Amino acid sequence: MEIIIWNIIFYLSSGIVLGASIALIFVKQAMHGAVYLIISLLALAIDFYLLGSPLLAVLQVILYIGAIMILYVFFIMINPQNPNSQIQRPDLTLPLILLLALVIETTYLLLASQLNTQAIPITVLDPKALGIALFGHYKIAVEVVSSLLLVALIAVMYLAKPFMPPKSKPTLGKNK
Repeated sequence: MEIIIWNIIFYLSSGIVLGASIALIFVKQAMHGAVYLIISLLALAIDFYLLGSPLLAVLQVILYIGAIMILYVFFIMINPQNPNSQIQRPDLTLPLILLLALVIETTYLLLASQLNTQAIPITVLDPKALGIALFGHYKIAVEVVSSLLLVALIAVMYLAKPFMPPKSKPTLGKNK
C-alpha cells in the first residue's frame, strides 16, 4: 500500500511539473512565469526525493528556487515596465506542430517496443559519495559552473543598471 501512495505522489508531482512548464510557455506576464517556474522546480525536487536522492532535492530547492529564481524575480521587480505589461509572443504554430509530432513519435515508440515492467531498485544517493565525486573527478566542471553562476549574477547587475532611476542630489537649505 505504501508503494502505491509513493507512486501516486510521484505521478502527481510529475504532472505538476508538466502542467507548470506548459503554463510557463503560454503565460503573458513575467511575474506569473516566474511563479510557474518556481512551482515546476519545486515539484521536480519532490520527484528527485521520491527517486531516492534527498540531497539532490535539497540542492534543487536551495540553488534553483532559493538563489537563481530570486535573481529572476529581482530583475523582474526592478524593471521599470508597467506591472500590467504583457510579453509579446511570436507565432507558436510551428513549435506546436513539432510538439505534436514529438508526442506522436514517442507514443509510437512506447507502444512498438516491449516495455520492461520489472521494478528497478532505488538506491539512496549518499552525500559523502556525491561530494567525493563532485570535488574529485568532476572538480573542474564544478568550478566552471560556479564561475558561470558568478558571471550570471554580474550580468544581471549590469543589465539592470540602465533601468535604475538616476539618483537625485539632495539640496540642503533650498526650498523649491
